[in-house]
Amino acid sequence: MLARRFSTAALKRTSLYDYFKDVHEAKMGVYEGYEMPAYYGRNKDTYMGEHMIIKKKAGLFDISHMGQFKIHGKQRIEFINYLTVSDLNKIPVRSCLQSLLMMPNGGIKDEITIQKFEGYIGLVVNAGCREKDFDYLFNHMQEWRSKGRDVIVEELRDQCLLSLNGPSASGIIQGQVSCSLSTTRYMQVREAKLDYVDDEPVTVMRSGHTGEDGFDISMSSEIALKWLETIVEGGLKDRFLFCGLDARDSLRLEAGKSNYCNDMDENLTPIEADLVDRIPMSKLSAGGWLGHEAVMAQRGQLERQKFEGLRLRVGFSVEKDGPSARRGAKLFGGEEGETYGVVTSGAYSPFLNKGVGMALIRRGRAPYTGHIFKAKLDKHKTVKVQIEKGPLTPHNYYD
Repeated sequence: MLARRFSTAALKRTSLYDYFKDVHEAKMGVYEGYEMPAYYGRNKDTYMGEHMIIKKKAGLFDISHMGQFKIHGKQRIEFINYLTVSDLNKIPVRSCLQSLLMMPNGGIKDEITIQKFEGYIGLVVNAGCREKDFDYLFNHMQEWRSKGRDVIVEELRDQCLLSLNGPSASGIIQGQVSCSLSTTRYMQVREAKLDYVDDEPVTVMRSGHTGEDGFDISMSSEIALKWLETIVEGGLKDRFLFCGLDARDSLRLEAGKSNYCNDMDENLTPIEADLVDRIPMSKLSAGGWLGHEAVMAQRGQLERQKFEGLRLRVGFSVEKDGPSARRGAKLFGGEEGETYGVVTSGAYSPFLNKGVGMALIRRGRAPYTGHIFKAKLDKHKTVKVQIEKGPLTPHNYYD
């Protein structure tokens, strides 16, 4: 699967590595410098079964390689409003949202999740960005504090993140936590207690990176291991499967969800990433946040229909029975075989029974939805791909 990136650098492991590998025979892959469960079982095509179980039942992912931070202080909301495209004044406490950590040039530093609590702000960042994100936030914190502003950035190092997704997920989780899930809607977050642990709260965020209803549960490493052992030994294992990150990748492509480390980088703007809808209109007009001038200049360029140098993130599906187009494949079209872009993510969808993916293409005057390109798989082989307006499958969130 495309999400695996292999490196000669020393690989990192989460505190749950031994549990999943030794107890549940996870086959490990490399994801942004971490050895993580890719799939469970002997056959690499097992991920397709894991993909389908999340559509029909429930599956549990270990995503503990992702970074988790807390932002404290009286100016914490102003701090995050300055560094991201979001306006936390517009959302209530115990809400969360998908956001973009911005750079002065209008580029995206990372795609992050923001959680608003009564006394602090929680951030979940991508595994491949956790170190650079912390440095970035810490440097800005020092600058703010030098001006007398009250902001503290804390990294949660001994923290695990487990994600249970699928139509049966809420029934499984509800019997384990103290908060009411029937009143917890999509993109809301709660602090709760696990039934068998009285002294340590966990956070439960209702999310949906796979396109299905799901919960991301943050807890300490010690509690995470106890919880996993409890749900397995307590008979709940019959109600879900452990699933690897290969299935998570194919599911998020169906759902039209980008992955920062594949589909965007620091040179891509929210407009080019097709994520400008994450910026409130009031914030677009008011400014005062990192990258605002660059984003507005690019917006003006589009209004004048000046497309030179602009790109666009798009989704696509592969022609029936065609092989999947993987990361790095060039897209070309026209009589001259002109290059239009490159595939950034690609996988086979067992639900749609065809290849799906995302690409960066050069921006043009006419919309590309429905347009057919050829993806060059190797020196002699191509496959037709059709640009699709996402998501490719309906979202099943608890709204």
